[in-house]
Amino acid sequence: MTYLNALQIRPATERDFDTVSELAAISARHTSQGVYTSAQMAGLAEFAVIDQTLIVDGSYFVIEVEGVIRASGGWSRWPELTHSDSVGSNDRAPLNPTTDSARIRHLYTHPEFGGRGLGRALLATAEAAARIAGFYSGEMIATPAGQRLYTSAGWRPIDQVELHTQNGTILPAVRMTKSFRSSQRAA
Repeated sequence: MTYLNALQIRPATERDFDTVSELAAISARHTSQGVYTSAQMAGLAEFAVIDQTLIVDGSYFVIEVEGVIRASGGWSRWPELTHSDSVGSNDRAPLNPTTDSARIRHLYTHPEFGGRGLGRALLATAEAAARIAGFYSGEMIATPAGQRLYTSAGWRPIDQVELHTQNGTILPAVRMTKSFRSSQRAA
């Protein structure tokens, strides 16, 4: 079996929640080594919590390699950029695709599969799904570890942000944006 034949991208299901949550924790710990302090890495765990709304909405995807989930990520039609933004926000309205940017959220790759294009494939899948839903642009919060991938995929930084954790540490991050208009091809 070739690598491509062993690869499947599909929407995540509620049964995948525990697996993608574990993947997020493993990936966040691995990619933050040497980038964040140990206190910041402990705080990062607060942000590496998968928002189940994305799974329910059908906008969170997994990549399976030989039947095992090795990467996950998606997009959202809701205004939150991080999981901590969505805690306790039941009175929210969905974003307007013609005036707002889709939110790209929770992209994680298992460390053993880093650098093999799984993150880029998920990012492209999330962007395509957001475009199909009518969004013309995307926005995300990127950690320093992910910024290089996103920049190489056409995302641009718009400002530096600080993520405040419950343990009192601050995580530097970057808010990024991308226009999907140039990504669309004529039919």
